[in-house]
Amino acid sequence: MSIRPICPVYELANQYAWVLLFHTGIVLRRSVDQAENVAFYRMRAFHLEEIARRFPKLTVIGAHCGNPEYEWAAEVARWNPNVFFDLSGSTLTKMSARLEEFKKFFWCGLDGIEHVASQYLSLFKSCDVS
Repeated sequence: MSIRPICPVYELANQYAWVLLFHTGIVLRRSVDQAENVAFYRMRAFHLEEIARRFPKLTVIGAHCGNPEYEWAAEVARWNPNVFFDLSGSTLTKMSARLEEFKKFFWCGLDGIEHVASQYLSLFKSCDVS
């Protein structure tokens, strides 16, 4: 059974096993009196699942962990080994008083996270980042 590509760009990217970065979550509104072809619903993390499943050679990275739909982002990443999310942007600031909520989203083991965190701390120290 052949899968008809949802977009020729993804088919090409899959052929070369590219890494694709997608914006997920909320989107800044630049002006309330100007038309924009942007909408939150198109940025929802669960849309990345279809891309990941149809094009398994891709590495799919979702920016902002689907802010504010972290639970959906976590589920998409959990079931698709080629999907990852970052926590860049306003997420950690917004969630600063309730960071423990991430335990319920990311309930799988975090093997290796201490090493990765240590690498980032070393980078920040080397660059004089307080």
